[in-house]
Amino acid sequence: MIWVLCVVAALALFLFQVADRIFDYLNYNTTVAVDLRYVNRVPFPAVTLCNINTFRYVKLREVQVREAM
Repeated sequence: MIWVLCVVAALALFLFQVADRIFDYLNYNTTVAVDLRYVNRVPFPAVTLCNINTFRYVKLREVQVREAM
């Protein structure tokens, strides 16, 4: 019986904390500032492509040497 009471108490405390965090999140004040600008010319944006796949320089070099032959 004591084990059940401990589990219920822990569950109640957990639910209380979750509800408290949700209420804090929903009551958090936010400020949004929007600034519209109309311009005739926009500079071309810089684009960077990043490939996360790694490659081994040694294997790349082997392919380059084979193609050169």
